[in-house]
Amino acid sequence: MVSIAERAASMTISVVSPDNQIRGVLKGGFTNPQLQFRPGCYPYYDERTLEHQLASLAKLMYTGYQRGYNQIIDEAGGTRTVDPRMAGSIADIGYLTELRQLTVQGASRDNIVRVRSLALMDWKVRIADGTVQAVEEERFLQYALEAARTVVQEFQYERIALVDEYYGLGNPEFTAYRKKRQAAEQAN
Repeated sequence: MVSIAERAASMTISVVSPDNQIRGVLKGGFTNPQLQFRPGCYPYYDERTLEHQLASLAKLMYTGYQRGYNQIIDEAGGTRTVDPRMAGSIADIGYLTELRQLTVQGASRDNIVRVRSLALMDWKVRIADGTVQAVEEERFLQYALEAARTVVQEFQYERIALVDEYYGLGNPEFTAYRKKRQAAEQAN
């Protein structure tokens, strides 16, 4: 019998940007996205339009992944709770509430592409002015994917830290991480 994790790992999600010029593919989970422009279209973008298209594409990719994962859970006879109002315990309410408010961010190493996401459902992309003219398409895709992967990794880490906080896994690394992040947020 194939496990839920194995089925999720075998999923392939393919979506296109609202302008139909950028294709996004997820194979085997949300941690390794792939992007591709239609031939010849990259140089015609300006940074603001490209930001909007990439943010919309990221939302479509996550939505597609979540729908596929939910279908796997449903077919396996599993249950899932995402609405804190439907939660069965105080810990579930707290966890689900904070998970919905979890904001993470990432950037390419040189900060040409910066990405911010709320619970992986709402995405904001910022691209440095002049990037499209100065950076070749393949290099730009590397920057965009680097920033997106950082966001997803940060979200996964934060989610595990929330599980540790609400369900008492007792992992000192995650407990210390959450306390450090909360202190930094309060300082800002």
